[in-house]
Amino acid sequence: MIKHYIILGSSYKTGKRIAVDFIKTDEKFINFVNSLRKSNAKYDKYYSIAMHTITTPTEKWDDVVKTDPFFEKVKLISSKSEFIRHLTEDEEITALDVANYIVSKRKCTHTRLEKLLYFCYADYLCKYKEKLFNDNIYAFKYGPVVESIYEKYKRQDSLIDDVNNYIDSIPNQYKNPIRSRILNCRDGIQKIKSIDDTLAKYKYYNTNYLINLTHKDKTPWAINGKGEEPYQKISDEDIIKYHRYEEI
Repeated sequence: MIKHYIILGSSYKTGKRIAVDFIKTDEKFINFVNSLRKSNAKYDKYYSIAMHTITTPTEKWDDVVKTDPFFEKVKLISSKSEFIRHLTEDEEITALDVANYIVSKRKCTHTRLEKLLYFCYADYLCKYKEKLFNDNIYAFKYGPVVESIYEKYKRQDSLIDDVNNYIDSIPNQYKNPIRSRILNCRDGIQKIKSIDDTLAKYKYYNTNYLINLTHKDKTPWAINGKGEEPYQKISDEDIIKYHRYEEI
């Protein structure tokens, strides 16, 4: 019988569990574990890693799956570098990650989602002087727009707010993984708290009110062309300097 030592992790970016399989706890295994710990000084804060042992008739991964169905949907990783790459990709979140989280908590049209997402970004940036995500933000006719979210939903309602154009709600079974995706990124607890605080702050204001906030004088949107020129980027410097004029 063969004893397997399996290091198990999660790639929230791909939505898959990942694993590296060792047949014995030799020097190669020890070096691998140590390299994971050294790959990031804040390793335990970012990643949830576990080790499992299981005994099977052969060294084949198929036998691991047959012996314990728990491993059925786990992706076997062949190298240390690939395993670490999957983990480190989870350090940063995208605008879509935050947008999915917002939709999991609030009923949104495309327009409302853009406003809430922008305010989440601006509040976080002004408080911590760090990006919430790396996507570009542009000044469009109806206010600041996050590029990737606009590209995803632009055919749905063209940024015209309409109760018949709500974005599909997130099924309950996906809500916790969406939240976990943010919690497991760099500064995840800080980010999720900031997002929740922003959503609570604007909870009772309708979409037109949010648009009007961004359309005030001296707001980041106003000083960047008011949407008259296509794809006029709003810089972080402008948000930090002028976001106070659009806050409630």
